[in-house]
Amino acid sequence: MPSDIRDWLAPDQWRGIEAFYIEGRLRTDRDLFERLDRQMIYQPDAFAGVDLDRHRLLLDDEDRAHFAAAQKVIADGTQDPAFIRYRRARLDADRTLEAKGIDTDDSVAATVRKDIRDGLHSFEAIEGQPPNGEDIAAIVAQVIDRSVGEDSPAAAPADGAFDPGNIILAQAGGGGSRGGGGGSGRPPQLPPAATPQRPPAPGPGHNQPPREIPDGLPTAIERWRRWTQHPVPPPVAPTPPDIAGPRAAAEQIAAQDRAATYDIYREHLQKLDPDNALLKLETVPGVPPDRNTVDSYEREVKNIVREKVDKKVEDLRARSTYEDTSRIRTIGGDVDLRADFERLKSSGTRIYMAKGQYSKDGNGELYLLPGGEGLRVGFRMANDMRTKEKNSVPTLDVIYPDNSSVRFHYNNER
Repeated sequence: MPSDIRDWLAPDQWRGIEAFYIEGRLRTDRDLFERLDRQMIYQPDAFAGVDLDRHRLLLDDEDRAHFAAAQKVIADGTQDPAFIRYRRARLDADRTLEAKGIDTDDSVAATVRKDIRDGLHSFEAIEGQPPNGEDIAAIVAQVIDRSVGEDSPAAAPADGAFDPGNIILAQAGGGGSRGGGGGSGRPPQLPPAATPQRPPAPGPGHNQPPREIPDGLPTAIERWRRWTQHPVPPPVAPTPPDIAGPRAAAEQIAAQDRAATYDIYREHLQKLDPDNALLKLETVPGVPPDRNTVDSYEREVKNIVREKVDKKVEDLRARSTYEDTSRIRTIGGDVDLRADFERLKSSGTRIYMAKGQYSKDGNGELYLLPGGEGLRVGFRMANDMRTKEKNSVPTLDVIYPDNSSVRFHYNNER
């Protein structure tokens, strides 16, 4: 490899090339995976702008496709059922681990999350349907109980921690895996083998009647036995079968998706048109909205957004120069492209491109508009091609879902 290319690579990228050379395939760096996975769930806006190509040598094909699909869902503002299930499992796992005192950033937690992901992937193949909320909670609970249960080092009590078993067994004279030695963890020592002895010769004591058992001794023995034994849990009633079957699970997920989508578009509509008639219609509390209601909100938001953009583009085109077929227009006079951009981006979501002025390091702002199926507006300070002055020309970009675009440059000399 040429030295200039090698010097250009970061240390982690160079390690990825070395691993690929040795193994003949791309291998995911687990630390990078955990960092991206946490950012995807807890900082989705920042994650949507991550350049995955920068980490191409450190992610195998499957993991890169996983993160790329999540970026698209976040950037598009859609409610993807698979992403919702994945996010719920991650949040449930982290909350449960924290409740058990497990650091969610250590290797134990990473292993737990990997086993949960495997459980989610295999569930549908085994059950023939995606997991619902109860299934996800069961998968998380089973994995955590298995990984950080009572016998796991992660859940073992610290040295010196209070353990009633130590007190009881010490009073009993030792024995048991935690006995006698104050919970040191060493196995109990076996008593020495008995030395064969001759039976005692008959004597006066053998002709005496057996001693009477003192009153209360059986009760004391029974109490001691109960203290030294672990309580037997009561029998657990079996989980009733899901008589509704896969259809009920699918409907539950669909209802959750409809409710989430309804909330999103209702919020957009309140910002775009507070007096809209749809906002006067309230859903029944506790009852998810039906598909027709959700679709009506989505269409209304989409129509308002597209109408606003088309009207502004038509107005600016009428006041600009260059022929109608050109996608780049120069406009002057009493026009404030920045103010027009602020009005158009209302209720939109900030997104980033991989490079250029709309990247995370650029000086531009790019917004994905709600209900527009990919309709975007951006504002940046472009370079002046005539004077070669950088970042000096106010520019408004409108990018349509089919990636066609129209651009307006401001020139006060026009």
